Amino acid sequence: MFIEAKGATSALKTSSRYGKPFNKNQIKSHVGQALLAVMKIATEHNDKEKVNVGIALPDNEGHRELISEIWFAVEKLGIYIFWVKDSNKVESTLEWSK
Repeated sequence: MFIEAKGATSALKTSSRYGKPFNKNQIKSHVGQALLAVMKIATEHNDKEKVNVGIALPDNEGHRELISEIWFAVEKLGIYIFWVKDSNKVESTLEWSK
């Protein structure tokens, strides 16, 4: 299982966005980067054993809304979405396959 994780705010302390939630465009950008990363991993391993890929995202309205807009394709591609709550509890969207 390979997981690309994204946070809810900038990790750079010098950023003007540090500690502030991402806006819609920033969410689109980092989810797009995460999708590209997991598709590259899946492609690199296409001739080997089945590889599971997933994206860990903050469990908030902005991220859930964006994923719901592309859910058909995410599910079809078998990309796991892991929702990370503020309590650090994690919820997965797809049944785990080994």
